[in-house]
Amino acid sequence: MSDAAIDAIVADWKSWAQYKPRIIGALNGGLSNSSVLLQIGEQRCVLRLNGRDSEALAINRRQEASAHRSAAQQGLAPALLYQHPHQRFQVSEYLQGRNWTEADLSDPSQLNKLAGLLASIHNLPVIEGALDIAAKVALYKQYQRYDCAALVALTPAIDAVVDTVVNTNSATEQHCLCHGDLLAANIVERQGRLWALDWEYAAMTNPCFDLAVVLEGQSIAPSLHSGFLDTYKKQRPQTVLAHTLVQWRIVYSYLDVLWYALRADNAVTGQQVEHKVAQLALLLGRQ
Repeated sequence: MSDAAIDAIVADWKSWAQYKPRIIGALNGGLSNSSVLLQIGEQRCVLRLNGRDSEALAINRRQEASAHRSAAQQGLAPALLYQHPHQRFQVSEYLQGRNWTEADLSDPSQLNKLAGLLASIHNLPVIEGALDIAAKVALYKQYQRYDCAALVALTPAIDAVVDTVVNTNSATEQHCLCHGDLLAANIVERQGRLWALDWEYAAMTNPCFDLAVVLEGQSIAPSLHSGFLDTYKKQRPQTVLAHTLVQWRIVYSYLDVLWYALRADNAVTGQQVEHKVAQLALLLGRQ
């Protein structure tokens, strides 16, 4: 985030805050957005300046806010305090806690907590806005900045899987609110309780998509999969774990590859894209 952008937002504080903010410092905002920690009166808050690629990434900020507020009402996310009317930035409650790391993802007891958080998210009320897998794939391809020959070679096999998942996902009775990006970087633990951050990719879809995000997006050891899924099912028995869960994992991995290819600039290297394509090829072989 540039100093000029920070100064402009803070200078206009009367339009979105009761007290003049004091900037404490920068926070890790991920590859798309920039965030700073603020002190506003007696409260600490996070100001997130939304990235310029929101359109290319198919991010609907109003949909995000709806999901975020719903989760916050149930104690699953920090409170959303303000969203700029033109979605330029948002301000949310700052949670003082421990950010999850890769070590948590190899601990069965921690994964049980994560399964519980995911089940609670999936029980949240319905919001407007469904995940359109085919449209997102097409959009990501349109804005792709890195061409990978290995990915081109895999495309026919991937397309077949995507078509199968899209067709089976047309039945909406299993749809629920999904976070869409519940990776370790978006989880905070405080006093043994988990909170979900960054609801940019939240949408209504089959819960298998979120399960795929957790299992594939964080490379959880296969030996831990069954325990995680069993814990999730105990807390949300109405979810039908499709026999095509591996296909959902392929779909998520494909979207992840395209996301990285779209972001291939100073933040993402071609080597990272190639590595993810190699992982996707291995997953395709497990069908």
